[in-house]
Amino acid sequence: MRSRTFFVALLVAALAGGAHSLRVHAMPARVISAATPDCGIVSLRLSASWRHTARALYGLLTVVNRGLTPCALLGGPGVVPDISLAPPHGQPFHLQQPIEARSALARLVVLQAQGRGRITFRWSNWCQRQPRVLDVRVILTRNNSTPLRLINRMSGASPSCTNPSRASTLEVSELEG
Repeated sequence: MRSRTFFVALLVAALAGGAHSLRVHAMPARVISAATPDCGIVSLRLSASWRHTARALYGLLTVVNRGLTPCALLGGPGVVPDISLAPPHGQPFHLQQPIEARSALARLVVLQAQGRGRITFRWSNWCQRQPRVLDVRVILTRNNSTPLRLINRMSGASPSCTNPSRASTLEVSELEG
């Protein structure tokens, strides 16, 4: 298994592939005061990219603050974004999402004006029909606990079926600023 730091560097460097772990090394995030406004849906843009390997699909979701001022989202070890994969206008695929032991502490993560946050994910063992187009749906949490729903449509890709008797899984990292 390669190191977590290597995996994050690998995803950031255009998802070069070959990583075997999605456990993400926590990067220092800027913690801001409660006076920093929550991010609004109008100012955020979501993009997604991924790399297919023999066993899994590794993804990188980038959240960009297109606003003129910094804004805040909840992040850190206590907050894992809600990510689902679905056909356009369809119901999300049933994917098992392992629960990891995480700190209960959340922190405010600042996205500077034109700044970026990132979330990594690993989707494995898909034994159903391959999707042609896929929506990546993300729900992020603002400091006021109001959810932000973002969608990115991508050409379909899915991981290989490695074990038909096991559930397909989706592992998700925390939001990093």
